[in-house]
Amino acid sequence: MSRLRITGLSAKRGGTTVLRDVNLAAHDGEVLAIAGPNGAGKSTLFECLTMSVPFTGEAEIEGAPLEALDAVSRARALAYVPQRSELRAALPVEDVVTMGRFAHGNGLFGASSEDAAVVEGVLQRLDLIPLRRRAFPSLSLGQQQRVLIGRALATGAPLLLLDEPTAALDLRQRLLAMQRLRVLATSGRAVVVVLHDLNDVHRYADRVVVLDEGRVVATGAPADALSDDVMARVYGVRRAGDRFELANDSSGVKESS
Repeated sequence: MSRLRITGLSAKRGGTTVLRDVNLAAHDGEVLAIAGPNGAGKSTLFECLTMSVPFTGEAEIEGAPLEALDAVSRARALAYVPQRSELRAALPVEDVVTMGRFAHGNGLFGASSEDAAVVEGVLQRLDLIPLRRRAFPSLSLGQQQRVLIGRALATGAPLLLLDEPTAALDLRQRLLAMQRLRVLATSGRAVVVVLHDLNDVHRYADRVVVLDEGRVVATGAPADALSDDVMARVYGVRRAGDRFELANDSSGVKESS
């Protein structure tokens, strides 16, 4: 089913239009990647869905208008993992993950036995048991990102929005994170994730939406949406075997994907 449906969504920042007539749908059981160059509007799209940035157009979760949902209902419907956390309080990792249970009426204070069981399962799943007593601000960026993913999973929300969740992770943790997202989708959740690494898009995403200058320029299976034409127009690169190189570049400098 379509867990999320966006129709004609547009948004501005400081008077400048950064998203223009965006249409997309995310379905239960799939990983939907959002790709595009820097400044394409990927993070702003998520900020619209978390009601942090005003927008025009329609955004529906299970057919209900997003703006019609109160904070608790939205928290039960979707969980958001930002690129960076604004959390500065010296809370232990376990307490940060427990904050994800807010949507169920308990949260950090007065957590139920069910909450405790969910949190324990998340800590184990994300290899956070050794860090459970560590203060969140003392962690590395990669460790903090794993904790934020854990907080999102603790909500039990069927729709997950993750903004570059692997950017600060080492190679092993990146692979593990992407595998976990794939498992979550297979279990029935809708996973929408901003990714810069196009190899991850090809390997883990069922579909990809490519944004450029605030518009959707391609959507579909990664092999179709990330065509040679799209790569040249959007990224200014072309594929050369298993590598990418700058399109129309005579410098001889190449970048691996």
